[in-house]
Amino acid sequence: MLQCWTLTNGYTYLAAPTLNNANPNSGSTSGGSSVTLTGNQLSGATSVLIGGTPAATINSVNDTTINLTTPPHVAGTFNIVVNTPGGSGTLVNGFNYVDIPTLTSIQPTTGTTAGGESVELTGTNLSFTTSVNFGATAAPSIQIIDASHVIATTPLHTAGTVGVTVNTTSGSSTLANSFTYSLAPTISAVNPVSGPLAGNITITLSGSNLTNTSQVNFGGQAASNIQIINDSTLTLTLPASLSAGPVNVTVTTPVGSVTLPNGFTYANVPTLTSVTPNSGTIAGGTNVSLSGTNLLGTSNITFAGINATGFSVINDTTVTAITPASSVAGTFDVVITTPVSNATLVAGFTYNTLPALSSLSPLSGSTAGGTQVTLTGSNLLNTNSVTFDGLSASFIVNSDTSITAVTPNHPTPGVINVSVTTPSGSSTLTGGYTFITPPLLSSVAPSIGSTAGGLAVTLTGSNLTGTTQISFGGNLVTQFNVVDSTTISALTPDHADGIVNIILTNPIGVTTLNNGFTYESAPILNNLSPVVGTTSGGTSVTLSGSHLANVTSVLFDGIMSSFIINNDTTITATTPAHASATIPVTVVNPIASTNLNAAFTYQGSPTLTSISPTVGTIAGGTLVTLTGSNLIGTTQVSFDGNLAKNINVIDANTVSVTTPAHAAGTINVVLTTPIDSTPPITFTYDSAPSLSSISPNTGPVSGNSNVTLTGTNLTLTNAVTFGGTPATSFNVVNATTVNAVTPAHASGPVNVILTTPINSATLTNAYTYLQVPNLSSCQYNSLTIYACVGINLDAFPNTFINVQGGLTCGLAVGITPLLTTVKTALQLQGVTLPLLYNGCQIKLCANATCAGIQSNSVIFGA
Repeated sequence: MLQCWTLTNGYTYLAAPTLNNANPNSGSTSGGSSVTLTGNQLSGATSVLIGGTPAATINSVNDTTINLTTPPHVAGTFNIVVNTPGGSGTLVNGFNYVDIPTLTSIQPTTGTTAGGESVELTGTNLSFTTSVNFGATAAPSIQIIDASHVIATTPLHTAGTVGVTVNTTSGSSTLANSFTYSLAPTISAVNPVSGPLAGNITITLSGSNLTNTSQVNFGGQAASNIQIINDSTLTLTLPASLSAGPVNVTVTTPVGSVTLPNGFTYANVPTLTSVTPNSGTIAGGTNVSLSGTNLLGTSNITFAGINATGFSVINDTTVTAITPASSVAGTFDVVITTPVSNATLVAGFTYNTLPALSSLSPLSGSTAGGTQVTLTGSNLLNTNSVTFDGLSASFIVNSDTSITAVTPNHPTPGVINVSVTTPSGSSTLTGGYTFITPPLLSSVAPSIGSTAGGLAVTLTGSNLTGTTQISFGGNLVTQFNVVDSTTISALTPDHADGIVNIILTNPIGVTTLNNGFTYESAPILNNLSPVVGTTSGGTSVTLSGSHLANVTSVLFDGIMSSFIINNDTTITATTPAHASATIPVTVVNPIASTNLNAAFTYQGSPTLTSISPTVGTIAGGTLVTLTGSNLIGTTQVSFDGNLAKNINVIDANTVSVTTPAHAAGTINVVLTTPIDSTPPITFTYDSAPSLSSISPNTGPVSGNSNVTLTGTNLTLTNAVTFGGTPATSFNVVNATTVNAVTPAHASGPVNVILTTPINSATLTNAYTYLQVPNLSSCQYNSLTIYACVGINLDAFPNTFINVQGGLTCGLAVGITPLLTTVKTALQLQGVTLPLLYNGCQIKLCANATCAGIQSNSVIFGA
């Protein structure tokens, strides 16, 4: 019997597992990473494979979670497979094996304890960085740049050096003691707080955290020679600045920078230019004023290294001070101190002892002053005042014991006190000097005389008794007589021209009559300009010479003229009326007079009657003679407005000049004198002639041939020559053609010369004189051979025979001339003339056309 049994719930169907996530999803290739897998149906997992390698440990926490430890594996991304009784589940590319990170450097390596600064970490396998620690403190933020670079923000930390650790999913790497936390620098003081624009002084900065200072700037300019003394002090060399004023001071360390606003002031260097007064007593107490520039911050003043008793800064250019006492006299430096620098006035102040005045020499002098007095004493070197009875005198300090002074004018005679004053004090010599009334010159008569001297003069004045010396312009009077206290007679010494002072000396003093006497030479008259004038007068004439300054009259032939003295060498006079004549001129001064004979000519208006030659070349340079009247003093000759050169006034009727250049044509010539200008006369300008040809160019030695000359500028032709012999006649046809008749001349080539008033033109060997053949007879020697006899049959270079007529010689037709053969001067022979011409006229020609010169004719055959 078949029986059945049932095992209730005896078999369970399980669903296959699924994997959703792995966390973390990466880890080190060395394994050992704890990873949590999440999914479904994960209970009872029997194994987990990563990249085919079983996990080191697995723990099925529940149906959705498994914890495992990764096995070692090569780097890369791999599947995760979980196996359960229900099947397998795969998380594709679920886990990434990576190498362990390495950290090689960080930059920067320092930072502030406040954190918050970006630091770049460099190494390898940093792509999966999860955190960065500075010491034990995690960076608040990180940024993965690539597998080699991570940027981290430093966390807050106490000062000190710490390791930096980078943490990735595959592990960690630490760079020990790689980052230093430091406090930010501070500036508490700058010393000094001001300095010169040029810089180059040592500055000390105080503050904190200055040990790693890398740069210090003053107003943006970097300081040099930074020396770190300790963490709170450094020194440096101040940089230069282009302008004065406060600037920021900035200190930079690797941690950061700190700025002290307006922490330093650039100022101009003080200068000290003067101390007034510049001397005083060694007791001190002298109030002085110091002048210079940039003095506002003055903090101290020394005189000879001793601090001033007191001082007051008035403004940037002035400080007043009270000098301290000095143990010794002498000249010392004055030094003024400001925060910027010191300014020294070398030998700026002199300490003096009190002056002492002991004597004077001389002891008396004129109340008019001017007496040179030597004062003797001690400590006089710095004397700044000398007075006579309270009146200031000019003086020169010779030495510490001697002064030379010039007495001032004193209102009354008498005994007075003399005082000297120095910056140290004063000294007075009571009753030391006596003023006495001086001599006084008031006049001299006469007041003008000859340079030769010897003139008796009377000098008038007061207090003249005892006169010892008199001079005129420095030349001593050798003879004088003191008549009384008001009068002296004397003879003048010789002296050059001019106005001179008269100086009189007596024991009381010296008196000067300024410009008291005039020495005058006889006048000298050298020339006049112009030397011609109208008979009606009124011509302004300049007289030149010497010693003319005191001329009293100017006479033209004894007639007074008005005049003005320009200076000692020229006078301008206006001529009086006078008849036509050449007359003397006289000048007179108080000493003498002088004449210049035949110096001036009175004449009427000029006239021109002729000019020779009347023709000249357009280039100018033709010497012409103008004839007329009243030509003395000719000032110019105008050729149609162009002025002639080399004017030579020969006499009143004749003047020669050189013509200026002018275009061709007939123009007006005008002569001018100081009196007037002449009516014009004419002059013709033309170009030089030229010859280009002559026709005909040969002729008989007997002449009388008509020839034509061709060329340019032939209008004024006045001569034609052939070999030096004038043409028998010539005729000017026009400017380019002249016909001439040749003169007789020996045979041969000759020059043909054509002449105009301008110049000559030559045709060299242009015309040839020829001997003329003379036939005696001609006849046939056979049917065609003929011969002629005569004289000069060889005169032509080429001889042609010409026969007139035909068979009966009745035809007046010339045959073509035939060149014949000249055997000798007496015989010629031809061989081609037919017998037909026997009995006809025959002649010899110089050319084939029988033009020009030809022989006589004879009967052929006779």
